[in-house]
Amino acid sequence: MSNSVTTLSNRGLPIDFATSSMSNGDLRIAAREGHSIPMGTGIDASGALSDSPSDILNGGALLPFGGHKGAAVSPMVEVLASALTGGQFSAQVDFSGHPGAETPKTGQIVIVIDPARGNNAAFSSRVAKLIDVIRQAGQPRLPSDRR
Repeated sequence: MSNSVTTLSNRGLPIDFATSSMSNGDLRIAAREGHSIPMGTGIDASGALSDSPSDILNGGALLPFGGHKGAAVSPMVEVLASALTGGQFSAQVDFSGHPGAETPKTGQIVIVIDPARGNNAAFSSRVAKLIDVIRQAGQPRLPSDRR
């Protein structure tokens, strides 16, 4: 299951992440470039753990981030991005009929929260302080930062 969740950061930039251990797009790049991926990222068609992007793409599946705890997030996003919008569930997406497409007929959900409507004037400065703490702790890249 590989879904994306989008929200807004304190700078108003989108945060887009996969609920799988790796995004489908990154998996496709690794396959195209002939790289292996970390064991535990996905399974092959027989259900065995695999470090081969091609084996995962050809009948296998990406595993959720965070093991069994992350697995609870994926169905929640699937419900929001597919059931709620009428889009296909991730297991229903067939890339073979869409050469070159990365997301054929998938659902998208955008959740927009306006802190000003909640009368939270301190929101932006509090989030900025949190981001500063995270960066000072050594996190080199945060959601919405360019790769």
